[in-house]
Amino acid sequence: MSPNAFSMLSEGLAMNTRLTDLFFTHNDLLSAGEGGVKFIQALANKKELKSLALNSCKLNNDLLSELQEAIKDHT
Repeated sequence: MSPNAFSMLSEGLAMNTRLTDLFFTHNDLLSAGEGGVKFIQALANKKELKSLALNSCKLNNDLLSELQEAIKDHT
């Protein structure tokens, strides 16, 4: 998926506040650059999210830090 496609996906994801399950596997978030960061940040308002799978998405420490920040208020 191209970095621009990740950005577009992130915009749609950010508008969906009722998402409960997200299985997004085998995508290279690292090479998506800012699009990958935006995708991770779009998880912040997903208060109903019960399961998240980011298997084989090539997350580095920066992206993992973004993920931790995005979901820190989730219970």
